[in-house]
Amino acid sequence: MKRAVWITLLLCIAAAVALSQEVETFTPSISDVVFSEIADQELALDVYLPKEPAAEVPALIYVHGRLWRSGDKSAVPEFLRKSLLDAGIALVSVNYRFSPSDTFPAQVEDVTRAVQFVRWAAKDWGLREDRIALMGVAAGAHLALWVGLHDDQANRTSKDPVERSSSRVAAIVNYYGPANFRLLKTIEHTDPAFVQLFGLDPGDSPSMIADELLAAASPVTYVSPGDPPVFTFHGLDDQTVPVEHARELIAKLRENNVPCEEFLLEKGVHDYSRAQAGWPDFQGATIDFLKKNLLSPAEHPHAPTE
Repeated sequence: MKRAVWITLLLCIAAAVALSQEVETFTPSISDVVFSEIADQELALDVYLPKEPAAEVPALIYVHGRLWRSGDKSAVPEFLRKSLLDAGIALVSVNYRFSPSDTFPAQVEDVTRAVQFVRWAAKDWGLREDRIALMGVAAGAHLALWVGLHDDQANRTSKDPVERSSSRVAAIVNYYGPANFRLLKTIEHTDPAFVQLFGLDPGDSPSMIADELLAAASPVTYVSPGDPPVFTFHGLDDQTVPVEHARELIAKLRENNVPCEEFLLEKGVHDYSRAQAGWPDFQGATIDFLKKNLLSPAEHPHAPTE
């Protein structure tokens, strides 16, 4: 009996050690770096670097979801962290201001600043300035699309070196992000977060929002030839962000000859982790898309220009 107890105890210790090693693997290499200070708020980011990086490595900036109202930079999909770090791609996860206390455009301003900050700090962290991509889930995907498709927001005359840095990216990954807010007036969006983003109260009608403001918040507004390639995953049964957002985005990208890949999947809901039997490997395709656009070719066609 005593021998069995000891064996059980040793197995438990071994499991605990293995678990601690796994958690340690995903501890940020550089944590809580403040990239923006607004009023009494400090916005921070975490950097995950490959264990044995090359001289300079590309990076993916990840923007969390939770409908612009909550969430944290620690909520990075596990498949992303492991696959990217193993491939020699760094990962940066960022925070941003939340509605309803901070309304649009606060969130896109924060993610723009994050991209510029990462590019400004790239040499110190061993990152390639011309190989920075953006990815977001849900609300985070809206922000990633908005910044990634927008014209470069660098202010070359600013005294702030971060503001002088380019906001352009090499690729965008969009997991069920809102892409056209004008759809609020034609298709039911059940979550009040959509109107709260614009300063309205739950229950208020989207008709109260000016068309110009909805257009300004919509990534589709900024699509133009020469934009970076976009990967889209969206479930056809998403009840939070209707799939029409993805369809309109894809149509606009194709109209402007912007490279795009898409997975619009049957029975898919507002949760990438709830994959259905028989689905194609969209997570693997996500990693392949990032590898293709961040690890080759030698001269990147979507690199920012000074």
